[in-house]
Amino acid sequence: MRCYAMEKLTCVGRYTGIALRLDGKSFHYAAYRDGLTENLYITVGWADEAETADIRSYVTLQLDSGTVPFDVMEGWDTPVCRIPWDTEEDRVFIAKKGSWFTMTSGAIETDVIRVYQRRFESLPVFVMEPVLYAGYTHTLTWELTPGDGRTGWVTGVNLRQRKPDETDFTEQTLAENKRMTSCRVTLGEEVLGSDVCLVMEYRTFPADWDGSDTEDFVTLNRYVTPVQRVSRNAAIPLAPAQIGTTLLIDGGKVTVSWTAVDDPVNTIEAYRLERAGKEKDGSLSGYSILYSGASDRFRDTLPEGLEGVRYRVCAVNTAGTASPWTDSGLLEVAKSNIYVGVNGKWIRAAAVQIGSRKASPMAVVM
Repeated sequence: MRCYAMEKLTCVGRYTGIALRLDGKSFHYAAYRDGLTENLYITVGWADEAETADIRSYVTLQLDSGTVPFDVMEGWDTPVCRIPWDTEEDRVFIAKKGSWFTMTSGAIETDVIRVYQRRFESLPVFVMEPVLYAGYTHTLTWELTPGDGRTGWVTGVNLRQRKPDETDFTEQTLAENKRMTSCRVTLGEEVLGSDVCLVMEYRTFPADWDGSDTEDFVTLNRYVTPVQRVSRNAAIPLAPAQIGTTLLIDGGKVTVSWTAVDDPVNTIEAYRLERAGKEKDGSLSGYSILYSGASDRFRDTLPEGLEGVRYRVCAVNTAGTASPWTDSGLLEVAKSNIYVGVNGKWIRAAAVQIGSRKASPMAVVM
């Protein structure tokens, strides 16, 4: 039978075993309290979801004030009764309608089954803000405040997903009937581009709960995370946001620098810098690697005679996976504005020598 629990629609009691039977067919019940002082809803349904018999012809809800029929109600796909939230908890029964069939609890034949439920003074508070990626194992954490001196645990996690052209979500159980203070959830690369959310089931228990039966809860609620489009494959690290250079002079030195990557899901081990050059005939050479290491800058020496250069850089994670390239685009290489006479001809100086060091020539007239 479907669980209807949400943040404020609290399941306060249910039976999901096989001992309760109508003419040998197992049935279930559940009690839901709406908020703190709103309605109480009692649902009943067959354990076998393929069963087509209308269970409403078998049973009714019995209170001290009389009987209340189970009915079809919007938002509920199992028969349900709505009664006041403060109805005395030990005076709510599922009663059989007639004598033409048998109702049994275990091996004992009976006319009524008590709807066991628990009462509470405050709703538990659940806080969680996950960011979900494809190709990544997430460690999920949350804050759960049970209230009323209770203890509390997350006891189940489901994943809902759908493709952008789909209307309905498919739901997959990731964990159930466990007591968790955190959990690890792996999403494959196939969810990239999908809309996804998580359904977190959490329960509270009395302070003296012995931990043996998770169905002995005071409250059962569920939190559905906001739907988010999975836009990143976390197996691929983020790329540097920008790449830049100092002044480009033919044959001179240039510092190439890029933005260090702050990746929340990858450890960046190195950066890889490559350069391509535009020759005088306009052709562009292939990229050659200049640097691989942890620094976010590199001092390059330009080959002489280039018309332009193009730099690109990527980040590499500890698994050796590279990010997309961050590209500088084609950059023009400036010629020197200092001329020297060689064999009676004036030519541009590609470099000047200062002691034993080569420097880029440039004159600035103020």
